[in-house]
Amino acid sequence: MFELPDAIWNRGLRAALLVGLAAASLYAQRATGSPEWSTYSGSADGQRYSPLTQINSQNVSRLKLAWRYGVADSDVSIRTAVRSQAVPILVGGILYTSTARRTIVALDPSTGREIWKYEVDKGGAPNRGVAYWPGDRASSPRIFAGSTDGRLIALNA
Repeated sequence: MFELPDAIWNRGLRAALLVGLAAASLYAQRATGSPEWSTYSGSADGQRYSPLTQINSQNVSRLKLAWRYGVADSDVSIRTAVRSQAVPILVGGILYTSTARRTIVALDPSTGREIWKYEVDKGGAPNRGVAYWPGDRASSPRIFAGSTDGRLIALNA
């Protein structure tokens, strides 16, 4: 059995917790009618600001993990697990992200249930997250991810 060193496990666990907390926060935004987190920085103008008020300095210590979507398993090298730097986005009530396992996933933000998963078949993995394009008259909405080997992956959202 492959075991991750404590330093790596702690980073992986922290990443999993952050994804779960981010998803819970994003779901709370959706539930309260607040704007979605549809880009890496939250908005097209890069504000990196959330209008959420449900989580604050008085209650942040009481947060509990709602769900977890694995960030590293024994079949993923330590180097790959550590270098994944994906920031999830929330669009239309669906959480999208790339993973250290060379996949792009769509998740239900309230439960963590996998809606769909795209496995990158060869070459480099998407390790910096995904982007959303709403589509136009000729094309449906897309999820884009750049891979470490220079490809651009476009998936029907």
